[in-house]
Amino acid sequence: YELDPTWAIGAYSVAAAFDGLRMPDSALLYYVRAVSLNPTNDAMRHDLAMSFLRAGRFLDAEKQIRQAMILQPDSAAYLGALGWILYRAGDLEGAEPVLKETLQRDPQNVPAHVNLSLLYRQTGRESAALREIELILRIPGIDPELQNNLLETAREIRAGSASPDSSR
Repeated sequence: YELDPTWAIGAYSVAAAFDGLRMPDSALLYYVRAVSLNPTNDAMRHDLAMSFLRAGRFLDAEKQIRQAMILQPDSAAYLGALGWILYRAGDLEGAEPVLKETLQRDPQNVPAHVNLSLLYRQTGRESAALREIELILRIPGIDPELQNNLLETAREIRAGSASPDSSR
């Protein structure tokens, strides 16, 4: 990239390296550069959106993921990313239908299931959150760490629901 600063893949690679080093400000700078050099690359826009999201810049994140969705309108992954961005921005009413549509397109989209279960739990719909967790656990190849976290979350939900002094 130093030899050719107009090389989008080079800027993107530098951004990914900074991401790996947990240097989000530098990563964001290079993701912006990569997208400016190659504005029709949907994957770069997705990663820029996620970088904006990590920086708490929700409107910028939403703008970038919507651009990626224009470039790849059938992508359930990008739709799910939009749902996550809306959720993190506090737009739960907007996030829920987007996450549900993601799962209609791709019923085995684990991140969308996880995010929908978080949304349900946050909005006090514990039984719906438990159903999502059960659906996730049926998907083959679930990461063992995620599986353990989901089982623990399900136990917490059940314990909270069973508690007589629970405010749920």
